[in-house]
Amino acid sequence: MHKLVLLNSTTVDLLDTPASSRTIDLDSPALEVFTDFHQVPPVTIDQGAGVDRVRAVMLAAHVRLLLVADDLGRCLGAIGLDDISEQRVIREVSQGFRRDELVARDFMRPRSSLRSFDYEELAAACISDVVTALENSGERHCLVLDQQLGRIRGIISASDVARTLRVPVRLDKAPSFAQIVAALQHQLNPSVPLAQFA
Repeated sequence: MHKLVLLNSTTVDLLDTPASSRTIDLDSPALEVFTDFHQVPPVTIDQGAGVDRVRAVMLAAHVRLLLVADDLGRCLGAIGLDDISEQRVIREVSQGFRRDELVARDFMRPRSSLRSFDYEELAAACISDVVTALENSGERHCLVLDQQLGRIRGIISASDVARTLRVPVRLDKAPSFAQIVAALQHQLNPSVPLAQFA
């Protein structure tokens, strides 16, 4: 065993930065805005988790979307913060359900309804290709499938794209890809109204 010595931190004050601090823009590789599950484990929730537990996990993980998984690690669908809004929960309660009976599977979008990119195609694309492909979809998240391995390889989030491109976003609501395009157009030409993004 190696004995570690704790040092006094007063002698060093300069923060280190990545060796490559290149700017990422629309022409950068699409993989720059891709959350790769090979590097970052997916944030998942059990299909039987109560809605309050789902919301707590999202807040703790600082995410707006969870993948709903079964006991074997298979993705059944996805549930977003908007899917479990208090209005939707109250509507279900008003229809005779008890709040503690409402679970993730009641609110999730099934995997078959989720949009996705092929990993190999994404690896050959740039960020603008992603934004263009999803601009009119209204989607805020998109899965990435590795069809050779038969696995969900990762996810692309509109919020991550906006943050990477330094597009101003409202923190209380996840942007769609159409809103990112509107904000980018406004940055290039301030006379273009930004109302669509608000």
